[in-house]
Amino acid sequence: MNIQELCHTGSPTQQQLAAAFGALGPVGVDMLVGLWEADPGYAETPGGRLLVESGWWGARFTDAETVDPLLFRSDDGDGLFAADLLRVLALIREGAQNISARRAEVETSAPIGRVRMIEYRGVVTATLVYDQVPVLDYLRAVDDNTVIAAVEGRATVDRPAYALLRRRPDPPAYAGLVSGERFEHE
Repeated sequence: MNIQELCHTGSPTQQQLAAAFGALGPVGVDMLVGLWEADPGYAETPGGRLLVESGWWGARFTDAETVDPLLFRSDDGDGLFAADLLRVLALIREGAQNISARRAEVETSAPIGRVRMIEYRGVVTATLVYDQVPVLDYLRAVDDNTVIAAVEGRATVDRPAYALLRRRPDPPAYAGLVSGERFEHE
């Protein structure tokens, strides 16, 4: 089974994503604009497991300067909200498992990431740069609606985690689902 079939019919393992990543093409900033849902297979990694178990849904790329890498479903399940990474990590360290239930403590209207074109393993590709922590998500395209991120932190340079993200409908289909004025559909 090739990586496209695997990404569209199942939840690839970390080993499968790592093997496929090097053969994938680069991603441009414009391709990323929109909502991206994270595959729960990211829970296979220690950090990913904590995020997935806490209710992490995915990310929103508005433009190169405005990225919300931590979108969570609202407690009622009818919407999405952007969360501040440092506040989420603090709650997880305290043992919180349902970030949506603690929305008032973590919600933010400020983006916490931006995208830059950075060379990684010989390929210049769109890379999510977090504003608050030394983490980079190098993105490669499976197709126009599916990307794999090699998630690298300062302590994991030689062993990144891999996240699979699938594009989801942009507003107006999701109008009202993401809170904050800057998410209003124009």
